[in-house]
Amino acid sequence: MPTKTETIIDRRNLQSWADPRTISELRSLTTYTDPGEQVCLNRLTPGALGVPILDLGVGTGRTIAMLLALSPDYVGIDYTAAMVDACRAAHPSTEVRLGDARDLQDFPTDHFGLVVFSFNGIDAVAHGDRSAIFAEVRRVLRPGGVFWFSTHNLSGPGPKERPWRLPRAIVRHPRWAARTAVRMPRRLVNYRRNSALRDQGDGWEFRVAGAHDFGIVIHYTSLAAGLAEVQAAGFAPDPEAYDSVTGARVHVGDDTTSAWWYHVVARKPEVA
Repeated sequence: MPTKTETIIDRRNLQSWADPRTISELRSLTTYTDPGEQVCLNRLTPGALGVPILDLGVGTGRTIAMLLALSPDYVGIDYTAAMVDACRAAHPSTEVRLGDARDLQDFPTDHFGLVVFSFNGIDAVAHGDRSAIFAEVRRVLRPGGVFWFSTHNLSGPGPKERPWRLPRAIVRHPRWAARTAVRMPRRLVNYRRNSALRDQGDGWEFRVAGAHDFGIVIHYTSLAAGLAEVQAAGFAPDPEAYDSVTGARVHVGDDTTSAWWYHVVARKPEVA
């Protein structure tokens, strides 16, 4: 059973993602989130052709076209009912289910060749719940299958976001600046309310993020802690990580301070 804090985290994030403004914003995204995502997709394409694919946190369906191009054996899930409704409306011929990445009991063991959790969806749950996601993903992957996900970078710009610190791109754009000024009270209220859910540990931190007017709380992890987390979950040694800004592969000890998040490519061992 989730703890009281975890229940609050789920409730806050689900409330923000069910907001029509959030759904409208996500519907407008139709391509890669960043260079790292494009690099990873290109790298994984040869081995993913025709394999069963599970798309976790499918949202409004941004990733559907790019993954269906790899294989028609595709299913997407999301734990936000409003997102699932929007996704089904936009992609009526695609299998999209309401589901939670922490509990994939509807899917068989050793089945999928590729499991994807894009746009940092894994960061929406409390730190203690991440292990459940890794365990479930590892279970449903076939031996040698790939788990590709993105996760926010503790060393990057994200943890420094504050409602009153506006990016230069917004300040220099009159329409964006005016819209942000109108939404500033909402941003401040959300920031103060969600900051109470802050938590941290060795190499990770859980805190309010700037997305959706500071309406969500998410997990940030250092590269070293993130890769160690993957290996501790039973994936093969030496998982790969790619910078969101440049798309370059990064290793523990590299300067990753400019990366908002990084993409991880982990494989289930061929032999248990």
